[in-house]
Amino acid sequence: MRSSACDGLGVRLRRPAVAWEGLNLMESGMELDAWLGKLADELKIGDVELDTDMMHTLLDLARDAAHQIDRPAAPLTCYLVGVAVGRGAALGATAATATAAALAVDD
Repeated sequence: MRSSACDGLGVRLRRPAVAWEGLNLMESGMELDAWLGKLADELKIGDVELDTDMMHTLLDLARDAAHQIDRPAAPLTCYLVGVAVGRGAALGATAATATAAALAVDD
């Protein structure tokens, strides 16, 4: 696993070299790391750690919400899951609940 301090911007991303549906996280990593580091710094949450499993969970959730509900549902669903996690819920379980709800919606 590699760890990145994001050029001193705060957020640390821990992830191995893996691909996710055409997105090679290592190839895009410097741009992504820089963006997430900058954003975390702006939001004053530079101590946040974001690992590959968390990224995949959120990306999968966004994909399922966008495809099953509607494209705007992706960021809004992730936001609601983030609120729940911020209130103490576990990311994996909360994302699984949200995914199941999205997949249960009839077209």
